[in-house]
Amino acid sequence: MRRFSLLAALLTLPLAGALAPSASAARTATLPAFESCSELVRFGRAAAVRPPVPMRATGAGFYGIGSLILPRAIRPEPKPVPPGQLPPDGIAVPVSAMPSTSPEAFDAVDDVQATEEFSGTNVQEDGIDEPDAIKTDGKRLFVVVGAELWAYDVTGAAPKLLSKLSLEGAGGEILLFGDRVLVLGPQPAAAAVGSRTQTADTPGAVAPVPVSLPAPSVTDAMVVAPQEQTTRLAEVDARNPAAMKIVRTMAVPGTVVSARLTRGSIRVVMSSPAALPGAATASAAATRSGAAPKPTMRTFVPRTTLRSRRTKRTFRRYLVPCDNVRHPVAISGSDLLTILTVDFKDGLFNVDRDAVMAGAQVVYASASSLYVASTRAIEIDAPADIPRKMVTEIHRFDTTKDGETSYLGSGTVPGFALDQYALSEHGGDLRVATTEVPNWLPGAERVESQSHVTVLRPAGPGAAPLRQIGQVSGLGPGEQIYATRFIDDRAY
Repeated sequence: MRRFSLLAALLTLPLAGALAPSASAARTATLPAFESCSELVRFGRAAAVRPPVPMRATGAGFYGIGSLILPRAIRPEPKPVPPGQLPPDGIAVPVSAMPSTSPEAFDAVDDVQATEEFSGTNVQEDGIDEPDAIKTDGKRLFVVVGAELWAYDVTGAAPKLLSKLSLEGAGGEILLFGDRVLVLGPQPAAAAVGSRTQTADTPGAVAPVPVSLPAPSVTDAMVVAPQEQTTRLAEVDARNPAAMKIVRTMAVPGTVVSARLTRGSIRVVMSSPAALPGAATASAAATRSGAAPKPTMRTFVPRTTLRSRRTKRTFRRYLVPCDNVRHPVAISGSDLLTILTVDFKDGLFNVDRDAVMAGAQVVYASASSLYVASTRAIEIDAPADIPRKMVTEIHRFDTTKDGETSYLGSGTVPGFALDQYALSEHGGDLRVATTEVPNWLPGAERVESQSHVTVLRPAGPGAAPLRQIGQVSGLGPGEQIYATRFIDDRAY
């Protein structure tokens, strides 16, 4: 039972001035943007010809997501709440929402929580809301039940059901601000975008794909075809909760990693794997030999479809402009990490779009920044190419302007971050708890797992790399982190 000893003991690390700078600082960067769509396609084709394969082993074997093999946390999957637990004339479940829908409330959350008689979503940072299946403003309560959005009046002695709105096969989670609700869920099968298909029972996240690995050589069997999925964002007018209506919908190829609501601006972080032609059947060898069709612009940057229920018009455009896409200097995969910024004053009609050609696994937001952790991909042609260590890239975005998001810089930490609670900003510095796992392929050098707490600091004001200023290593040899909490200047 050795692997549980780190979980059983409370590990407290003082972080104020106790972290000594590392002897070799982590590699940092400010990623350049593509200057043209043709440059983006050339970069993406190079990644597709020699697909990078980041991996790690878990207790359940190897797992792949999309065209890459990515870390998968060892924890139980959440179980959906059966609709039958929600009685038609009332609801006996915890209330979940921001304390208020006014912009001022986001600047004084503690004061609001002290006076309001309802609770909010269990969020990581005060004033920054996170998606959930249920939200309230203290007077109205909205809850996703199956493929419907239910509205309740909660001003009386008992909740009163006001209406049910069909989400047309797309359930998921919601965010509430004022009289608008944004629903994030899978796209219904009948309305799939282009050639990307979606079944009604597809879960909200890409399911892990078991990979059969031959030993000891690295073969085409290790390249896993992406599981294509389309996400649907639905903007709901809830001014009259007894007669809710969908105003606009946007179909976005890819999956929602997470989202955050700050001062009326929602930032939805999407992960869209490259739609390589024939990826489901073609091997890597066929792609290299040219037998498979050549990737095009839509291979790497899919199109979104916006439908307005008010004007009855449909708008199609690329997910993000090419010059808004950042990329690493070295090829690190062809997935697209996109941040869609929705200003609730405009709704889905006007969305700010920014992207990095990288994967996306963990999202954390502070009052002024949004961070996305991405496991770096690597090229493997033979066991000799297997690295001794894996690293995670962290991309920082500025969220100080309502309705806008802009890239600021990137940094790296060793290993992988378990979840959003493994990241925390304090005094302008980002603290990250990670675990390095043993090498995961036959023929690789065997090393023991360990965990780290690393502190990254922007190299300067504005757009600047994240540089390592301190690190504690060697935590829990042979084990991994199962939970992390940062409180003020300590890590638990």
